[in-house]
Parts: sequence; structure tokens; C-alpha cells
Amino acid sequence: MRAHGGLCGNGALVREWTLQGRGVAVKALTDVIDDLEAGRLVPLLPGHHGGAAPVQALLPGRGHTPQRVRERLVPLAERCAVIQRRMDRWSGRRTR
Repeated sequence: MRAHGGLCGNGALVREWTLQGRGVAVKALTDVIDDLEAGRLVPLLPGHHGGAAPVQALLPGRGHTPQRVRERLVPLAERCAVIQRRMDRWSGRRTR
């Protein structure tokens, strides 16, 4: 079988193509975790992991961070922790 590949800068489109069975893709686990858990996609190289991509909140200035901004960061951090635990299960790492 001959592979016909190419590059695509649209991650959502690549995900759709893989869901349609049009090929394989290298995707961030965060992009496909729902599909893996639902059985719509399967990992082809389960022992292979890409590098970490930390998530950071960028805040303006060095001064005082307003309370309303700090309050928005709490649910964001909680959501990121949930996603991290899900990804840890798929990547074979210990959950936190």
C-alpha cells in the first residue's frame, strides 16, 4: 500500500479525517481524548508520547491581580486538573 501524505494546518479537519477513516494522524492527546474514551479512535503507538505542552495563564503587569481575575483562574485550573488525570490514564502515567 502506498501512503499519500501531506501536511494540514487545520487540527480540527485532521481530527475529522481520522474519524472518517481517511488516515492516521499525530494529534495532541487533549484534542482526541474524548474520541479515545468513546472508542471512535484508537492509539496506534501507545508507547510513544510527545513532549509536554504546559498551559499557562498570562496576566497583565506585575502588580496586583484583581479578585475577579483570580476567581476565573480557579475553575480553569480545576478543569485542567480533570483533563490531566484523563490524559494520564491514556498515557500510562500515574494519576495525581
